[in-house]
Amino acid sequence: MRQYIRDKVTKRCYKLWVLADSETGYTLLFSVYTGKHERPRPHGLALDVVSSLCSEYLDQGYRIYMDNFYTSAKLFDHLLERKTLACGTTRKDRRYFPTELKNVAWERRAQRGDGRWLCDGNILYMQWKDRRAVNLMSTIHTANQFVPATRRQKTGDRWTLITIKRPLLVQDYNAGMLGVD
Repeated sequence: MRQYIRDKVTKRCYKLWVLADSETGYTLLFSVYTGKHERPRPHGLALDVVSSLCSEYLDQGYRIYMDNFYTSAKLFDHLLERKTLACGTTRKDRRYFPTELKNVAWERRAQRGDGRWLCDGNILYMQWKDRRAVNLMSTIHTANQFVPATRRQKTGDRWTLITIKRPLLVQDYNAGMLGVD
């Protein structure tokens, strides 16, 4: 069953849920999305998909990286109960995203490399500004781990290299999502 996906180059395609090894890119398990179920999902589609794909990997201390379709506080709490850590991008309009981090004025004022964070229980919520603000959640990381990152910046008519602070969370997320989109 083909799905309409607004943000993709090919608008009508098959939607796959994929569990892949981030080091090798090897697909461990996948499922084809066949459309809306007739019975409602009490925990939501994303939690059901992650729970079913990862069922044989839970309770073993694995780390799961995911994009903003799946990332939610409810899912991260569920995974923590199952001894599984998680990290992913998220959207500010998600339920339970801290209101303290929804201030758009910060995004306009912040310089490249600036960040802010908030912990709620075992979940770290972080905003970091590169070209745009990126919102992330993690049960793996702490807020005070940074690595240097090099960026190009135009000054007048010349390009120069600058070094900014990038949260380790962002670096690990990019490595963990390697090969899957």
